[in-house]
Amino acid sequence: MRDGARRGARGRRRPIGGVGRVASAAMSLVFVASAVVQWNDPDPFVWMALYGSAALLAALVASGRDPRWRPALEAAVFAGCVFFVLALAPALFEARVEAVTSLRMQSAGDERVRELGGSVIVLLYAATLVVRRARARGVARGAIAAAASAGLLLVAARAVLSTPDSRPPPRVGPPDRGLSGPEVAERYCQSCHLLPSPAQLPKQAWPFVVDWMGNYLGYRKLYGPFEHITGEDLIPPEPLISVSEMDRLGRWLIAEAPAQHDFRILRPPNPPIVGYRARVVEGAGPPGGVVTLVEVDEARGRLYVGTANERRLRVFDRDARLLQEIALAADPIHVEVRASGIRLTTSGDFEFDRQRSRVIDFFFGPDGAVDPERTRVRVSGYHRAVHTRSGDLDGDGVEDMVLVGFGDGVGPGHGRVSIFWSTPFDADADGPAQEQVLFDAAGALGAWIADIDEDGRQDVIVLRAQGRNQLIAFLGRGERRFEQRVLLEEHVSIGYNAFELHDFDGDGHLDLLLTNGNNMEMLDPPLRPYHGVRIALGDGALGFREVYRYPMYGAMTTVARDLDGDGDRDLLVNAFYPDWSASEPETLTLLENLGDLHFEARSLGGDHWGRWLRIAAGDLDGDGDVDLFAGAGNLPGGGLHPGRPRLYERYRRRLSSAPALLELQRE
Repeated sequence: MRDGARRGARGRRRPIGGVGRVASAAMSLVFVASAVVQWNDPDPFVWMALYGSAALLAALVASGRDPRWRPALEAAVFAGCVFFVLALAPALFEARVEAVTSLRMQSAGDERVRELGGSVIVLLYAATLVVRRARARGVARGAIAAAASAGLLLVAARAVLSTPDSRPPPRVGPPDRGLSGPEVAERYCQSCHLLPSPAQLPKQAWPFVVDWMGNYLGYRKLYGPFEHITGEDLIPPEPLISVSEMDRLGRWLIAEAPAQHDFRILRPPNPPIVGYRARVVEGAGPPGGVVTLVEVDEARGRLYVGTANERRLRVFDRDARLLQEIALAADPIHVEVRASGIRLTTSGDFEFDRQRSRVIDFFFGPDGAVDPERTRVRVSGYHRAVHTRSGDLDGDGVEDMVLVGFGDGVGPGHGRVSIFWSTPFDADADGPAQEQVLFDAAGALGAWIADIDEDGRQDVIVLRAQGRNQLIAFLGRGERRFEQRVLLEEHVSIGYNAFELHDFDGDGHLDLLLTNGNNMEMLDPPLRPYHGVRIALGDGALGFREVYRYPMYGAMTTVARDLDGDGDRDLLVNAFYPDWSASEPETLTLLENLGDLHFEARSLGGDHWGRWLRIAAGDLDGDGDVDLFAGAGNLPGGGLHPGRPRLYERYRRRLSSAPALLELQRE
């Protein structure tokens, strides 16, 4: 009896005192707060479960309750924390001070350090409870159980750390040569783009960019947000600079950069667009869809609409009534209206380049409708294509085709721009014509055929992004020969998106309309006041002089048409990466030309506000007025994602129920 009594006494724990219960209550509140803020984490549910379990455990201790399942909860929290601490321990080798001095997630490395710190705090708390219970039940049994658990967790952590997609061990660079931050940038950062300046981004954005660009200096980081935006084949096998030089580069860029508030566009909200009546184009696609092309055929009174989420091409008549719906094998991205039919480009895959793009000619039937049974595949298996431009480039009387393959990633071999030559003998033949590659790298956005140097021969002008942000002219020299000339190049953060060539001032020379506003790579992209629309007047000798600029966050595309019939070109511009913190983000703006390239801005808002991916302008109904069209782009990214729950929830329902296509009819 005495032995049984001793065993019973040893199995019962002394209750935790008042100080311990107060401390547990405080820890419960800390763990609850930690669980709540995890909603902004890239992987919230795992960490919300961990902190939530710890909060429940601390609340039980604070209340003095010890239900039968509490020992299992203590063991589970303890085991989970041991696992995470072992798995995240390598993050300490590349920890940055900013991981604990800033609340922003500026890099994946910072987030791992914070996750490690949280795991350690929960582990220490759970360990006190586990050890106390083990001592009450017998030191030997507790020690054996703890050792067995630790052994199993070490094996599991080892397996996780050895998987191919986990974080690699830190790479040791060459000896420090004492290069300063500006010297490192001068020597190494110009191989892929123009020399970066700290003033190009706010200081909050530079830590992410430094980690990302560090890949191309040999410091490999392909996990998390860097996985799909880094050209792995461009990473050197060994670091090019020392760890200290890499650190000096980052510190220089961050220290000299302005704050985000210095990047604000300081102007009041635009007044609303007037003179137009909005109506939803019924049948253009499901609400909250992704419209990837909108094209108006004024001559035939046809409207072409392509959607990525359904992979459909729809054709509407002059009254915007649905005539045809054509199922496709890939996402439609661009359409050219030609005399005999339409030339449709499919991207293959909207998000990544798997070299499955095709160019298909659809021919008109006797009734003028597109005949889906009469098609010819011109190109197949091309890089992710975004644009075609057809015209007679060699003067043989037959249209040739420029095909723009944006591709994916960075550098040579990841994209292509080609001319596909046609002759009177093969113009109507199946299959591709003779290909001549003009440009063999990722990032081409669009092409224009024009005699830009005014020598009587047709030239090809291409806009390029992805590292080099350039406007390139391939000047025709006769006999299918071209001379490449860079007309314009700007810093890598400028974010080219689209361009057009028009004579804005009536002097007979082509002028440049340029839209820049790409901001898709970062999860929380910074606002950039140099985004927007610009007009540069051409001199006919390949020179351009900027005369107008309209700042607009995340500007995507600009359409230039005489919208009010006064003889000059007005502008319609959409923004896909706006300032989501604004009361109503600027996503569609009409710039009315008041004369001499002075413009008045009005924006679409209220009940018809939306996030628009594609825009077009044309007189669809033949009444002599130019109508406007905006296709929805309900896509994540560009600062709108579940990791920012307040903004995301604010717009999620609104965008998911937005019409696929909105028409603004001139009143």
